[in-house]
Amino acid sequence: MIPAVATIDRAQRRSAARSRSGDILVAGTIGLVAWGALSFGAVYPWGYWPLIIGCALIGSLELAFIRPASTEWWRLPTALAAVAMVVALQLVPIAAPRLAAWSPARDAFLRQQDVLYALSGGAASHALSIDPHATRIALACLVAFGLFLAGTTRLLSVAGPGSFVRGLAAFGLLLALFAIVQNMAFAGRSGEGHVLYIYGFWPDPYVNKPFGPFINKNNFAGWMIMAMPLVLGYAIATASRSWRDVAPDWRNRVLWLSSQRAARTIFASVAAFGMGIALVMSMSRSGMVAAGVVIVSAAWWAPGRSPRRRHRLVPVAVSLVLLASLSLWVGTDAIAQRFSDGTEATMRGRFGAWKDATTIVRDFPILGVGANAFSTAMLHYQRHDQLNFWEEAHNDYLQIAAEGGAVLSVFALVAMAIAAAGVRARVREEANASTAWLRLGAVTSLAAIALQEMVEFSLQIPGNAVLFAAVLAVALHHAPPRRG
Repeated sequence: MIPAVATIDRAQRRSAARSRSGDILVAGTIGLVAWGALSFGAVYPWGYWPLIIGCALIGSLELAFIRPASTEWWRLPTALAAVAMVVALQLVPIAAPRLAAWSPARDAFLRQQDVLYALSGGAASHALSIDPHATRIALACLVAFGLFLAGTTRLLSVAGPGSFVRGLAAFGLLLALFAIVQNMAFAGRSGEGHVLYIYGFWPDPYVNKPFGPFINKNNFAGWMIMAMPLVLGYAIATASRSWRDVAPDWRNRVLWLSSQRAARTIFASVAAFGMGIALVMSMSRSGMVAAGVVIVSAAWWAPGRSPRRRHRLVPVAVSLVLLASLSLWVGTDAIAQRFSDGTEATMRGRFGAWKDATTIVRDFPILGVGANAFSTAMLHYQRHDQLNFWEEAHNDYLQIAAEGGAVLSVFALVAMAIAAAGVRARVREEANASTAWLRLGAVTSLAAIALQEMVEFSLQIPGNAVLFAAVLAVALHHAPPRRG
């Protein structure tokens, strides 16, 4: 008996050590997501380099010390590695005569924008990217966030996503409250001649556009439409899982309110509603439309419902009531006024940016101008707006084609298809209706940001890209075995 007891004791110690390690890694994951948001979306070097290093470190540790839950784990990382190789290919130096022969538009652009290249008389060499420094940053982000995605998927497959989503709910609620308070403090102080300060000391580089710690309100909305549906799905999953065990009488239902699961459900619900209020208060039209369309669509496909159409109308009606409540809370007049805005920042301006981007695609069809080099290309190719400089295409799918050409676009589409197939497989394997709500929340978050990316550039913000990787990991993780 003594050897058996010693074996059990060692197994318990190993299990406790794994649990502590998992808690530390989950805390590190939440910390990286928080840093990405609080550092203005990590758009400045002092913000994105710590984020890149932290993601590479956490992801490498998770890959090194956590066993994969499936033999298929390598497919998406391999596809992302192929994308990274294409970006790395854009950094290979090419002799000027050969560059001019392969890509006359690239040679002409460099002769106008690169002094050393122009003065070399054809003796210089240059990378395929028109802005190698920006492309190196993009490559570092791609590698680090890819490691973070692969490692976090493994971590959640062992530890489960509950701890991470609870931490995200707590931080998301605090971020929403900060943004709401800041917006109320800014009220009446915006406009011509007024400088707004983020955190009270960082001047807004644009006029009347910041929201919360983000420089652009649409980027803040992008963060919220990824976090809010996931937290809401967790709230419904927790309620569904615990409500099944409650006896159908009022006494036990009231007593359920004092349970830990009820407390988690209530807190997650409050956090999701608070983030929804902040999203609407940001007045981001793309964020509001994406959240509304995707949440109603997800309600139609809610798990655990009869396939009959009339039964599906119930969750759809609930989602519409939720969206109406958020609108009434903020004010329907303010929302209507925002959607009636006819300035250059509306779809009219975006159509012009898309036209300029298609010109770049036409001149650089194979390998593009270089990852993260779109703003450099627009120094020459922008034609539609004489007052504002458009650093992004406001359509990330079109911008990928402009920066990577046909080659990078194909590899990116393959990676997206593999990710979508993996999420679909995990959804079909989900046997528990309550946990299916959590995965549906993650899928809803991914669909919302995919819709917003048609008119915005939220995923070019490193802080948003990290959250996207974490949400995708929740959608892709294998459900850990249930404990006895």
